[in-house]
Amino acid sequence: MRSRGIEPEPIAKGKKEYRKEGLRRRAGLDGVTRRAAEAKILHIVLHSPFYRKADTLFLYVSYGDEVDTHRLMEAALKDGKRVCCPKVANDDRSMAFYRIDSLEELAEGFHGIWEPAGKGQPCLPAKDSLVIMPGCAFDRDRRRIGYGGGFYDRFLAGCEEEGVVKAAVCFSCQILPYLPEEETDIRPDWLITEEGIW
Repeated sequence: MRSRGIEPEPIAKGKKEYRKEGLRRRAGLDGVTRRAAEAKILHIVLHSPFYRKADTLFLYVSYGDEVDTHRLMEAALKDGKRVCCPKVANDDRSMAFYRIDSLEELAEGFHGIWEPAGKGQPCLPAKDSLVIMPGCAFDRDRRRIGYGGGFYDRFLAGCEEEGVVKAAVCFSCQILPYLPEEETDIRPDWLITEEGIW
């Protein structure tokens, strides 16, 4: 599992710069371009074989200028799939997923991000689960740089079940030529943008 300590300086410095560049590009999208791209990403996800096969989605709740996931949650619930969203514990910054049956069950939580209440037992990915994660920057080999907290790397490191599909969604402008990577970084199996699937 990823250490919660400080990353080695050369990689940490590189990641910080790539993270800033990915976020800068994402923030620079105008509203019309963003909405059109999000509609295409939603269409691609809903028609992908791994979405169709999945019975459970582990899905981030979009915040700020991230690729919107609210319509995907609504579609998944309508399709009869189980939807689980992340909740971060303020004391130890651990992340766990909890099932929701409606978007109305989400409330403002960690850093202003909407989260489930966290009642009941946390959910863990199993066979035929689809995990969809966010990120700041990616490359064509599916290397990913998140927000620096290591939440998804730690969570996915504990998911060893076969048949769990890991995907990330982003805008094509967030794909950079190359990103640095550590041994503890976990790449998604698929990267989805408005231009297609890698």
